[in-house]
Amino acid sequence: MRPERRRFRAAALMVGVVVLTFALPVPADEDKNEKKIDPKGRDDALTLLFYPDTPRNEQWKPRWPPIVTGEWDDMGPVESTAVASRTGQTAQIDQPAPTSRYPWQKALWDAAGALLDETAAAIDTPWKAEWYFFPAAEGNTMTWLTFSLPEPLAEGHRLVALVRSEDDEDTGMVLGSDSFPFVERKTSTGLIAQAARSLPPGRYAVVAGVATEDGQFTPRFQESRIVSRVPTDQLRLSKVLLAESINKLEAGESAAGPFRVSGFEVVPKGSSAVRRGEDLTIFYQVLGAGEQDGKTDFDITYQLFIRPPGKAGAGWVRAGRPVVATHQSGAARAWTLGIAPQYPIARYRLEVSVKDNLSGSEVSRDVEFKVVE
Repeated sequence: MRPERRRFRAAALMVGVVVLTFALPVPADEDKNEKKIDPKGRDDALTLLFYPDTPRNEQWKPRWPPIVTGEWDDMGPVESTAVASRTGQTAQIDQPAPTSRYPWQKALWDAAGALLDETAAAIDTPWKAEWYFFPAAEGNTMTWLTFSLPEPLAEGHRLVALVRSEDDEDTGMVLGSDSFPFVERKTSTGLIAQAARSLPPGRYAVVAGVATEDGQFTPRFQESRIVSRVPTDQLRLSKVLLAESINKLEAGESAAGPFRVSGFEVVPKGSSAVRRGEDLTIFYQVLGAGEQDGKTDFDITYQLFIRPPGKAGAGWVRAGRPVVATHQSGAARAWTLGIAPQYPIARYRLEVSVKDNLSGSEVSRDVEFKVVE
């Protein structure tokens, strides 16, 4: 079964990332002035998430730190055409024949061919992969392929991948070469490796694994994948990324490559788990927003939901009042939520909603995570 097509929209403008922080959220009500006190007088963590006005110790009172914008304000507005030029190279095709430089390339090509022919054997304990897509030059799509690695690769071994077209089987792009390497990063939840390359939109057979210097290849991942063009004609949000870290690139640093987007180095988390007392940071792009006098103008709303623990089959329950940032501008966005020690151990969903004040369009997207000890 082919994966569902994902659609993304290119941004009209982008300025610095805006980081908002808050601690324990409080419940949402139609009447914001109504006091929410637990009628049973309980003060456990889950109760306080929904009844924030219940009397409790001073340390439990929610704090609302100010919006922090100054750190990246000097990035300044950038025209929409720069979104593609800063993130994309021209897509180029790699030859299938093995070379003395990459003796594993033929084995990689044949493995992708087996996937196309539906003769590929199943992979035991395959790697977990995450895909991220951004606008690139010439109508292509800048594609991040990120793997969570169970352990570091042994000396003399290389992580490689091939993205081979299902529509033109003579077309394929290699990841893991010297030109398009996988770059490793240690995160709080494990080791990840990412490669980035500009791909023409289309359907692909994707195979990845470990190659040795003598040309041996061990597959660890395979799937069919649709890479969509990132259009710019209406409001969209990119995939919301759980970020391990976000750092502005220094002047002169390459803006393209693994973990590089919109003038920042953005390292994804290795998993969706967040510990109590840690911060949860997200990164995403507001794409296709309208412009007036060279600026975008939109409102962003963040709403937290919880799946109550210990209740089989329970649905999502809204937790806390929404946090709203009005009259924002710029494609690259980030937001940080402090996971207070009182947060229940449970699964959560963070919904990001954007209303374009110029066109009236609205769009939302969400990301799930879990709070652990």
